[in-house]
Amino acid sequence: MRNTPFLWGAATSAHQIEGHNHHSDWWQWEAAGNIAGGISSGAACDHWSRPKEDLQLASGLGLNSYRFSIEWAKIEPQEGVWNEEALAWYSHLLDLCESQGLMPMATLHHFTLPAWLAEKGGFSHPDSVALFMRYLDKVIECMGSRIPLWCTFNEPMVLLLGSYIGCFMPPALYAPHLFARGCENILRAHIQSYERIHANVKSRSGPWKGEPLQVGIAHNMPDSAPSTAGAPARSSYTAGRKAAEYARSFDSPHERARSVGQSL
Repeated sequence: MRNTPFLWGAATSAHQIEGHNHHSDWWQWEAAGNIAGGISSGAACDHWSRPKEDLQLASGLGLNSYRFSIEWAKIEPQEGVWNEEALAWYSHLLDLCESQGLMPMATLHHFTLPAWLAEKGGFSHPDSVALFMRYLDKVIECMGSRIPLWCTFNEPMVLLLGSYIGCFMPPALYAPHLFARGCENILRAHIQSYERIHANVKSRSGPWKGEPLQVGIAHNMPDSAPSTAGAPARSSYTAGRKAAEYARSFDSPHERARSVGQSL
């Protein structure tokens, strides 16, 4: 598959493989005993210490693309404070992608948040879109010219339903109004990110500089059903309908997406 236009790749999440994500909401969630058996991500797969070895394994499988996530909590561990070492690590990861012939797809948000933003309310907070855009600007500044494929959010409906409806992800708070607010803010963040990347990533570099610049999300469509006598109210059809409408909006023109966000 190496010399074909078809992308045959692997995808990972920073929190699940890098390890020691100390400044994230999920690290705090684990430390509070919310994972069965008291399990913690800990060092995970120790990818942070062995990226070259891992990407050589991917290349050895004949892959020609690699989707990874940039851990916001590592590059901005405190609000407004940038970790240059972490930024350099992700830049080095792009070096390795290039040397191994793996076209990179960078995911900007894969479920985890910096703990400082989670304490504000995450994407339910009115400033969350502006804060996400500031984070994106930093990524573009440091490495944007080398990334041909961008994923703004990984499975945003899983994040929001897990956080505010199903209560299986932090903060595990049943709050439909926060779910709706988070839907609107993530949708706005996606739209603005699409526009910002296309507007600001103008000088391209690296082996894929001639590839079209593409920006999207990773989809997950939840199967929601009406409430019944045997099911909790949080599986209500209303929540499912809004969730499905929101998710469909990502495949629609911008104006429709904006109208959905405004109606939530």
